Amino acid sequence: MCKTRGTVKESHHFYVTDPNRCCRQCATVTSWSPKDIEYEGVRLKTTPGRSTTRLLGIHQGMWLYSSVQRRKVIDRAIEEASYLRKNEDLRIDQALKFVSMCLPPLFSFSAPLIRWPEADFKILAAVWLRAYKNVWNIGCITAACLLTFPRENGGLQVKLPLVTLFDSMWGKLERCQQFDDGTRQMMKLAYQEALTNSACSNLLELQKEA
Repeated sequence: MCKTRGTVKESHHFYVTDPNRCCRQCATVTSWSPKDIEYEGVRLKTTPGRSTTRLLGIHQGMWLYSSVQRRKVIDRAIEEASYLRKNEDLRIDQALKFVSMCLPPLFSFSAPLIRWPEADFKILAAVWLRAYKNVWNIGCITAACLLTFPRENGGLQVKLPLVTLFDSMWGKLERCQQFDDGTRQMMKLAYQEALTNSACSNLLELQKEA
């Protein structure tokens, strides 16, 4: 894994003697900032590599830093949970409709395209559960198992962020596999590399435990 970008790459992307484990691109360039770019005599606006831009609706930097996008998703989820708390006049079916129309689309749009660290994902899941507790007007100290357990076991089986992430990822994979073109080939190579890296990580963990 490249420490600068936080992305997993194959071994040929790294220098053998590099103690910092930065990829070849990060080792030579610390911040991408073009200068003096002109088009027809007009100087174009430049954006430093580490600054946040909104590219195709996702707030992140040129180095794929997506903390701003994660923060926006969490903040919007908090706002929607607070709205349910303040508007107690809504019927339960109306509140459930509000949650289903707001929370999953808010998260699923960018979820498969950015990294979600475990700590941020737990925060989002907690806010998600809080929104459902506000739907049924139950206290925040109520056990979450009442919401997450399957219906056959007495739970409400609400749709959590992890399920939303899987649904969104599967939908994008299906769209990329519709046609035998470059997109399909790129996705196949990317996920083969991801599976290889995952297998190597599991092997290293087993060796450490041994």
